[in-house]
Amino acid sequence: MPRDRQPDDRRRFGPPRSGSPPLHTMSSRPEASERMGIGVAIAVGAGLGLALGILVGVTTDLPLAPEAGLTLGALLGWLSHRRRP
Repeated sequence: MPRDRQPDDRRRFGPPRSGSPPLHTMSSRPEASERMGIGVAIAVGAGLGLALGILVGVTTDLPLAPEAGLTLGALLGWLSHRRRP
């Protein structure tokens, strides 16, 4: 081991050490939902719908499954981000 590096200077991979704050993930709480813009929600919904539509189209040979998945995914992304009264 080189002299300029001490045993504790090595990079640490894996879970954080005890005492470190936990990592926060996106959740369905309102403040987490407000951080993502409506355009991003529509794009994510459309992408997931398109992927699911392609999968359904390939497995069942439905002619317009990708287009329907894209449309329904975008609609669900928009509906999930709408302001509710």
